[in-house]
Amino acid sequence: MIKLKAFVKADHIKTKEPVSKWVIEEKTVPKWVEIEEKIVEGKTVSFYIVLYDDKGESYDDSFALTLEDAIQIAHIECGVEPEDWRVVEE
Repeated sequence: MIKLKAFVKADHIKTKEPVSKWVIEEKTVPKWVEIEEKIVEGKTVSFYIVLYDDKGESYDDSFALTLEDAIQIAHIECGVEPEDWRVVEE
């Protein structure tokens, strides 16, 4: 199983995100992000992008079909650069 970890470079803890033109929600910026390979019957089927807060608790996740897509999603959603990833489990 492949597991990657990258710390999010953020200069603030929360950001405001418009949900609609009437509602603005506080969105937590993760402290770090992990990508975990999902294996079924010995075959890679997907990759989970897991967001962790500053207490080390996971609070959100999404998935991608390929590792490349997972890295790109983490870059778009969290600003993690491809060179920031470190292997934590293999």
